[in-house]
Amino acid sequence: MADGPRNEEERVVLSGLAQETGRMLGVIVLQMVLLLVPVFVYGVVSAISSGLSLRTWMLVVGPIVSVAAIVLYPMAMYQGRSWLGAFLAWSGFLPYFFGLYVIGIEGIGRLLSLFSHFSIGLLIGSIFWIIIGWAFAYKLSHYTEAVKVSDQARKRLIERIREP
Repeated sequence: MADGPRNEEERVVLSGLAQETGRMLGVIVLQMVLLLVPVFVYGVVSAISSGLSLRTWMLVVGPIVSVAAIVLYPMAMYQGRSWLGAFLAWSGFLPYFFGLYVIGIEGIGRLLSLFSHFSIGLLIGSIFWIIIGWAFAYKLSHYTEAVKVSDQARKRLIERIREP
């Protein structure tokens, strides 16, 4: 592994950087997980009350897959150019697509259904889904930028340590 520590000093410095990166990314991950909890709970309640359908599967499995992809995404920077690194990097699109699903289908789709029959509950629900989906996608953009910055900082630190 080319980026691995060569001596004890490098290991200590890189370990400290990894801890700081974890602290920085952990806050954003917690915020995204808290945004996905109502989606998951609604999906479970909907699955119990009306049975399993594609919509309920998306609302139950989507948050789980999104959290897994969010946790795995930063590991791509340690894999380098490999199939595993590419898979981990591309997994970052899964939460993004799920956020678009929440905005488009659960939010805007419900708004469009207001034309056939108006309901205050449907209006409030659709606005709720649009806000949840937008907030999740917004936090996801912050997260991916933070991962990018931490990878650049890690590479600069390794170059600085290894200079003669």
